[in-house]
Amino acid sequence: MASPPAKQRTLVLGSDVNCVPNLPPLLTEVITDGFDFVAVPLVHPRNRRDSGASGISKARSSAFTRSDLLMPSSSWTRSVVGKLSTWFWPAIESVGENGEMSQARRNAEDAFKQELAWASHLSLPAILLPMLPAGRAPNTARLVNQCVQQTPYYQVWVTVPFDDTADAGGADGPPDVTPDGPWARWDRLRTLCDHSPALFVALELGPDLPDDFEAEAARWEAEPVKVLVLPCMSFLTNKKGYPVLSKRHQSVIKRFVKFNVQILVSGKVRHPSGRKVYQQYLRHLYSTVGELTSEDEAEAPYLDFLQAPLQPLMDNLESQTYETFEKDPVKYEQYRKAVALALTDIVHVRKPGALPGKVSPWCKLKPSEPNLASVEAVGPAAPGAAAGADGTGAEDSGDEVYEDLDEAQLLGFDGSGASDSAVTGCTDPNVVEVVLFVVGAGRGPLVRASLKAGAEVGQALKANKAKVTLRLRVVAVEKNPNAVVTLRSLVAAEKWANVKVVSSDMRTMPTPPFRDMADVMVSELLGSFGDNELSPECLDGAQRFLKPGSGISIPVDYTSHLAPLMSNKLWNEARNQRFPAHEGGAAPGQGIKGFETAYVVKVHNGVALAPSQLCFTFEHPNLEWPEAVDNSRYRSLSFSLEAGATVHGLVGYFESRLYGDVFISILPDSPNFSHGMFSWFPLYFPIRTPLRAEAGEDVTVNMWRVVGPTKVWYEWAVATSHQASTLHNPNGAPIGSAFDRGLR
Repeated sequence: MASPPAKQRTLVLGSDVNCVPNLPPLLTEVITDGFDFVAVPLVHPRNRRDSGASGISKARSSAFTRSDLLMPSSSWTRSVVGKLSTWFWPAIESVGENGEMSQARRNAEDAFKQELAWASHLSLPAILLPMLPAGRAPNTARLVNQCVQQTPYYQVWVTVPFDDTADAGGADGPPDVTPDGPWARWDRLRTLCDHSPALFVALELGPDLPDDFEAEAARWEAEPVKVLVLPCMSFLTNKKGYPVLSKRHQSVIKRFVKFNVQILVSGKVRHPSGRKVYQQYLRHLYSTVGELTSEDEAEAPYLDFLQAPLQPLMDNLESQTYETFEKDPVKYEQYRKAVALALTDIVHVRKPGALPGKVSPWCKLKPSEPNLASVEAVGPAAPGAAAGADGTGAEDSGDEVYEDLDEAQLLGFDGSGASDSAVTGCTDPNVVEVVLFVVGAGRGPLVRASLKAGAEVGQALKANKAKVTLRLRVVAVEKNPNAVVTLRSLVAAEKWANVKVVSSDMRTMPTPPFRDMADVMVSELLGSFGDNELSPECLDGAQRFLKPGSGISIPVDYTSHLAPLMSNKLWNEARNQRFPAHEGGAAPGQGIKGFETAYVVKVHNGVALAPSQLCFTFEHPNLEWPEAVDNSRYRSLSFSLEAGATVHGLVGYFESRLYGDVFISILPDSPNFSHGMFSWFPLYFPIRTPLRAEAGEDVTVNMWRVVGPTKVWYEWAVATSHQASTLHNPNGAPIGSAFDRGLR
């Protein structure tokens, strides 16, 4: 079956026009030239107004701008972006000697509000503000904040130059002289406007981009950039006389394609063929980025979408959830490799020479250990338990008939040490018997992967003409009774005669006698932060299944990693989370509950501000078990920032060594990163108040993993050299956290 065609990326193009004698024919012309919208002044640029009772504005009998009757409302709402007058900013920042409001400022403020009201009347999709004035511009920020706090129907686009070589004060202002340039000016405005989600950036790419443009572009990737503004003077002319962009400009545009930004061509058209050639070139450039892949389309609904972490220990997962994760093309293949490697090492140790090669360097098994020998004989192997030709031990003996047996009988022991004949030990010196437990078996993908690994090792023994066979006995432990139904159906349908299903919580299941203990214990209890789904507590509880001193756990270890994160989008999403009243909920944007919870999220519109650092590590088997197990943790990390930034929280990852050199990892900068694996997204820890950090400043992160009698939770705090966040989620506040899990 042929795969569906890849989805084309969509580019929305606009044309910025300053002189508009007649809007309707201009809009028709722009759309005919291949553009999607036009940005025009709401009021004639020379039409300065005053608020005095005897001023010229009062004396005029004509309207202050064009009529809304020029076009149907559909044209205004779909195809026009309104530009505010550029003369506002210098006047708005003027102050009298004694702090009184000057007449110039009064005129500018009234005219500003008049234009906003007109834009709202027209139901425009967006308004475009001119470049902000240099300096702190508190009055400008105050007016903009009034605008966004009124929750207008339109978006507010703020023009910000990409670098400080551009004129930052508009037509009448001085160039930007702030330490961090235009970004610092934007950050002040955004902060004074309380990080309003209605505020967006119109990022202007001037003719010359700085040498460090890649680093600057990376910082803007964490901001709400809605449109890239390209002045016609930023285009070069190629040998054929057509406009093109420099390699640097092309690189910046391609970086922002993934955010579906719009492009606005501004300034005087310099080509004799008109604006159409700019449109043709930009669409060609856009097409070189490539089409959306199937992976892109699958991840699209999850981009910057906050989700509460799964709680499989407390809640029974639904069939649809299992099905989604079972489609992961990478995870179970890595598990298969890890199990095959572990089985190979066991064969190497028990039967040297049966397989080519030698014991792997990470193998801790030793031939001298008594529990590595074949288990003691207690009777002949049960029918269907003999090793098959494929090494799995399965026979085509027909469907298995199930009876009402308790978990001890299903496993083949009753807790007294007496073994049922169905799971007796092996006396044949040419058979290597391996007991493999899958704890948290779900609907069976790990069982299937383990059986494939056993078949692979069995085939290798056969290919080596060894007089040795592998007998693999699998015990699948699952607490979800609904998933147990699926497991038992699979055993019957797939004729897995060597698989026993136990319906039990791994932490409370009876301990098997030594002969039935696991040589290998396989689990997939990891969360986005490694331990956040209580893998340490679960595997410590199941460790009694492993043969002491020789049992292999898959995974062997896992580590969590943290980095400070800048993401205006994710912070606003956390602020606006809704929670029920009994969970400490409040109206969106008014409570703290959204900041006391960590979220699973595919980070898109966000940037890690420094390389991630190792946070917590857990190893299995736990060498402290059972006397002194302590899974509480604390870590203090320090990150140095290369550029000024706003810290909106922390982003967490994990990496796990399944066995040997087989890893699964969502750590982006790791050589073991699992490309194509979608079972886990990073974990976002928000902070209640974003923190501004300057270039070269250290950001200190404190993270706690707290273990209580009946729940486990995280607490976290972030600090710079001059300010600190509050301690988040103390004692699982306000009534717990997303990581509360009754240890039932």
